[in-house]
Amino acid sequence: GGDHYLLLTCDIQVENTHFLPSVSPHQLGRKAAAVNLSDIGAKGGEPLHFLVSLALRAETSVRWVDEFYRGLGEEASRHGADIIGGNLSHTQGPQVVDLFLTGKVKKDWLLLRKGARPGDKVLVTGQLGNAKGGLFLLTQESLREKLTPEGAETLLTALLTPTPRVREGQTIAASHMATAMLDISDGLAQDLLHICEASGVGVRIWAEKIPLSLALEALAQL
Repeated sequence: GGDHYLLLTCDIQVENTHFLPSVSPHQLGRKAAAVNLSDIGAKGGEPLHFLVSLALRAETSVRWVDEFYRGLGEEASRHGADIIGGNLSHTQGPQVVDLFLTGKVKKDWLLLRKGARPGDKVLVTGQLGNAKGGLFLLTQESLREKLTPEGAETLLTALLTPTPRVREGQTIAASHMATAMLDISDGLAQDLLHICEASGVGVRIWAEKIPLSLALEALAQL
Protein backbone atom coordinates (compact mmCIF):
# COMPACT_ATOMS: atom_id res chain seq x y z
CA GLY A 1 0.00 0.00 0.00
CA GLY A 2 0.92 3.65 0.03
CA ASP A 3 3.86 4.46 -2.19
CA HIS A 4 5.21 0.87 -2.34
CA TYR A 5 4.37 -2.35 -4.16
CA LEU A 6 4.71 -5.74 -2.45
CA LEU A 7 7.15 -8.11 -4.20
CA LEU A 8 6.95 -11.91 -3.93
CA THR A 9 9.37 -14.51 -5.27
CA CYS A 10 10.29 -18.16 -4.71
CA ASP A 11 13.08 -20.39 -5.93
CA ILE A 12 13.66 -24.09 -5.41
CA GLN A 13 17.00 -25.91 -5.16
CA VAL A 14 16.87 -29.68 -5.78
CA GLU A 15 19.83 -31.95 -5.04
CA ASN A 16 21.59 -33.22 -8.18
CA THR A 17 19.59 -30.76 -10.31
CA HIS A 18 20.53 -27.39 -8.81
CA PHE A 19 23.30 -28.40 -6.41
CA LEU A 20 25.65 -31.35 -5.92
CA PRO A 21 25.72 -33.39 -2.66
CA SER A 22 29.36 -32.34 -2.21
CA VAL A 23 28.39 -28.69 -1.74
CA SER A 24 28.68 -27.62 1.88
CA PRO A 25 25.43 -26.74 3.69
CA HIS A 26 26.81 -23.28 4.46
CA GLN A 27 27.40 -22.64 0.76
CA LEU A 28 23.98 -24.01 -0.10
CA GLY A 29 22.33 -21.72 2.43
CA ARG A 30 24.07 -18.69 1.00
CA LYS A 31 23.23 -19.61 -2.58
CA ALA A 32 19.59 -20.42 -1.82
CA ALA A 33 19.22 -16.97 -0.29
CA ALA A 34 21.14 -15.26 -3.07
CA VAL A 35 19.01 -16.54 -5.95
CA ASN A 36 15.88 -15.19 -4.27
CA LEU A 37 17.48 -11.91 -3.24
CA SER A 38 18.56 -11.47 -6.84
CA ASP A 39 14.94 -11.57 -8.01
CA ILE A 40 13.98 -8.78 -5.60
CA GLY A 41 17.02 -6.74 -6.59
CA ALA A 42 16.12 -7.11 -10.26
CA LYS A 43 12.92 -5.16 -9.56
CA GLY A 44 14.77 -2.41 -7.70
CA GLY A 45 13.29 -3.73 -4.48
CA GLU A 46 14.19 -4.11 -0.82
CA PRO A 47 14.18 -7.73 0.52
CA LEU A 48 12.09 -8.28 3.65
CA HIS A 49 11.17 -11.78 4.89
CA PHE A 50 12.18 -15.36 4.05
CA LEU A 51 10.04 -18.48 4.51
CA VAL A 52 12.05 -21.71 4.23
CA SER A 53 10.82 -25.21 3.35
CA LEU A 54 13.24 -28.13 3.61
CA ALA A 55 12.75 -31.76 2.56
CA LEU A 56 15.61 -33.74 4.12
CA ARG A 57 16.63 -37.39 4.35
CA ALA A 58 16.55 -39.07 7.75
CA GLU A 59 20.33 -39.32 7.99
CA THR A 60 20.81 -35.55 7.65
CA SER A 61 22.60 -34.28 10.73
CA VAL A 62 21.56 -31.40 12.96
CA ARG A 63 24.95 -29.87 12.20
CA TRP A 64 24.06 -29.86 8.47
CA VAL A 65 20.84 -27.97 9.22
CA ASP A 66 22.62 -25.54 11.53
CA GLU A 67 25.28 -24.80 8.90
CA PHE A 68 22.64 -24.36 6.20
CA TYR A 69 20.80 -21.80 8.31
CA ARG A 70 24.06 -20.07 9.21
CA GLY A 71 24.81 -19.52 5.52
CA LEU A 72 21.23 -18.53 4.78
CA GLY A 73 21.15 -16.11 7.69
CA GLU A 74 24.46 -14.49 6.74
CA GLU A 75 23.31 -13.81 3.17
CA ALA A 76 19.86 -12.64 4.27
CA SER A 77 21.18 -10.23 6.90
CA ARG A 78 23.73 -8.85 4.45
CA HIS A 79 20.79 -7.47 2.49
CA GLY A 80 18.50 -6.59 5.38
CA ALA A 81 16.16 -9.61 5.19
CA ASP A 82 14.86 -11.79 8.06
CA ILE A 83 13.97 -15.50 8.28
CA ILE A 84 10.47 -15.61 9.80
CA GLY A 85 9.37 -19.23 9.44
CA GLY A 86 8.92 -22.21 7.16
CA ASN A 87 8.41 -25.94 7.09
CA LEU A 88 10.41 -29.16 7.49
CA SER A 89 9.57 -32.49 5.89
CA HIS A 90 11.13 -35.91 5.24
CA THR A 91 12.14 -37.30 1.86
CA GLN A 92 13.71 -40.55 0.68
CA GLY A 93 14.84 -38.97 -2.57
CA PRO A 94 16.87 -35.87 -3.40
CA GLN A 95 16.97 -33.20 -0.72
CA VAL A 96 15.02 -30.04 -1.50
CA VAL A 97 15.44 -26.44 -0.38
CA ASP A 98 12.54 -24.15 -1.29
CA LEU A 99 12.63 -20.48 -0.31
CA PHE A 100 9.93 -17.82 -0.49
CA LEU A 101 10.92 -14.17 -0.14
CA THR A 102 8.88 -11.01 0.22
CA GLY A 103 10.09 -7.54 -0.60
CA LYS A 104 8.90 -4.06 -1.34
CA VAL A 105 9.69 -1.44 -3.96
CA LYS A 106 8.80 2.20 -4.36
CA LYS A 107 6.13 2.45 -7.02
CA ASP A 108 8.17 4.83 -9.15
CA TRP A 109 11.22 2.55 -8.91
CA LEU A 110 9.58 -0.64 -10.19
CA LEU A 111 11.23 -2.01 -13.33
CA LEU A 112 9.61 -4.85 -15.28
CA ARG A 113 10.62 -6.88 -18.31
CA LYS A 114 8.30 -5.08 -20.69
CA GLY A 115 9.68 -1.54 -20.80
CA ALA A 116 12.54 -1.94 -23.30
CA ARG A 117 12.41 0.25 -26.41
CA PRO A 118 14.23 0.30 -29.76
CA GLY A 119 17.55 2.08 -29.34
CA ASP A 120 18.11 1.01 -25.72
CA LYS A 121 21.54 -0.26 -24.73
CA VAL A 122 21.96 -3.63 -23.00
CA LEU A 123 24.00 -3.32 -19.81
CA VAL A 124 25.06 -6.00 -17.32
CA THR A 125 26.77 -6.03 -13.93
CA GLY A 126 29.82 -8.14 -13.25
CA GLN A 127 31.45 -10.75 -15.48
CA LEU A 128 29.36 -13.40 -17.18
CA GLY A 129 29.85 -17.16 -17.42
CA ASN A 130 31.92 -17.66 -14.27
CA ALA A 131 29.32 -19.91 -12.64
CA LYS A 132 29.28 -22.22 -15.66
CA GLY A 133 33.05 -22.31 -15.47
CA GLY A 134 32.79 -23.24 -11.80
CA LEU A 135 30.50 -26.13 -12.69
CA PHE A 136 33.11 -27.46 -15.11
CA LEU A 137 35.69 -27.33 -12.31
CA LEU A 138 33.41 -29.21 -9.91
CA THR A 139 32.54 -31.96 -12.36
CA GLN A 140 36.00 -32.21 -13.98
CA GLU A 141 38.45 -31.71 -11.14
CA SER A 142 41.50 -32.26 -13.34
CA LEU A 143 40.78 -28.86 -14.91
CA ARG A 144 41.20 -27.11 -11.57
CA GLU A 145 44.91 -27.98 -11.42
CA LYS A 146 45.48 -26.20 -14.73
CA LEU A 147 44.25 -22.84 -13.44
CA THR A 148 45.82 -20.54 -10.89
CA PRO A 149 44.35 -20.91 -7.38
CA GLU A 150 42.92 -17.40 -7.70
CA GLY A 151 41.33 -18.20 -11.04
CA ALA A 152 39.75 -21.40 -9.77
CA GLU A 153 38.44 -19.56 -6.70
CA THR A 154 36.85 -16.89 -8.91
CA LEU A 155 34.89 -19.48 -10.89
CA LEU A 156 33.89 -21.65 -7.93
CA THR A 157 32.74 -18.68 -5.87
CA ALA A 158 30.46 -17.54 -8.70
CA LEU A 159 28.84 -20.98 -8.73
CA LEU A 160 28.68 -21.81 -5.02
CA THR A 161 28.16 -18.41 -3.38
CA PRO A 162 26.96 -15.94 -6.02
CA THR A 163 26.53 -12.28 -5.10
CA PRO A 164 22.99 -10.94 -5.64
CA ARG A 165 22.99 -7.44 -7.17
CA VAL A 166 20.46 -6.01 -4.75
CA ARG A 167 22.11 -2.63 -4.18
CA GLU A 168 22.94 -2.31 -7.85
CA GLY A 169 19.31 -2.98 -8.75
CA GLN A 170 18.10 -0.37 -6.29
CA THR A 171 20.58 2.18 -7.62
CA ILE A 172 19.57 1.53 -11.22
CA ALA A 173 15.87 1.77 -10.37
CA ALA A 174 16.38 5.00 -8.42
CA SER A 175 18.20 6.56 -11.38
CA HIS A 176 15.12 6.21 -13.66
CA MET A 177 17.57 5.70 -16.52
CA ALA A 178 16.73 2.04 -17.25
CA THR A 179 13.59 0.91 -19.10
CA ALA A 180 13.57 -2.80 -18.17
CA MET A 181 15.53 -5.06 -15.85
CA LEU A 182 15.84 -8.67 -14.70
CA ASP A 183 18.48 -10.95 -13.26
CA ILE A 184 20.25 -13.30 -15.65
CA SER A 185 20.49 -16.40 -13.49
CA ASP A 186 19.43 -18.50 -16.50
CA GLY A 187 22.10 -16.94 -18.71
CA LEU A 188 22.34 -13.79 -20.83
CA ALA A 189 20.79 -15.25 -23.99
CA GLN A 190 17.78 -16.89 -22.33
CA ASP A 191 16.94 -14.08 -19.94
CA LEU A 192 17.50 -11.31 -22.47
CA LEU A 193 15.01 -13.11 -24.70
CA HIS A 194 12.43 -12.71 -21.91
CA ILE A 195 12.86 -8.93 -22.08
CA CYS A 196 12.61 -8.97 -25.87
CA GLU A 197 9.42 -11.03 -25.84
CA ALA A 198 7.77 -8.96 -23.10
CA SER A 199 8.77 -5.66 -24.72
CA GLY A 200 8.18 -6.61 -28.35
CA VAL A 201 11.72 -5.71 -29.42
CA GLY A 202 14.75 -7.44 -30.90
CA VAL A 203 18.35 -7.26 -29.75
CA ARG A 204 21.86 -7.35 -31.19
CA ILE A 205 24.76 -8.55 -29.04
CA TRP A 206 28.44 -8.19 -29.89
CA ALA A 207 30.11 -11.24 -28.37
CA GLU A 208 33.47 -9.50 -28.00
CA LYS A 209 31.87 -6.87 -25.74
CA ILE A 210 30.52 -9.37 -23.19
CA PRO A 211 32.57 -8.93 -19.98
CA LEU A 212 34.49 -12.13 -19.23
CA SER A 213 36.96 -12.87 -16.45
CA LEU A 214 40.55 -13.84 -17.14
CA ALA A 215 39.86 -17.09 -15.25
CA LEU A 216 37.02 -18.03 -17.59
CA GLU A 217 39.07 -17.16 -20.66
CA ALA A 218 41.92 -19.34 -19.33
CA LEU A 219 39.49 -22.24 -18.76
CA ALA A 220 38.09 -21.88 -22.26
CA GLN A 221 41.60 -22.33 -23.70
CA LEU A 222 42.08 -25.75 -22.03
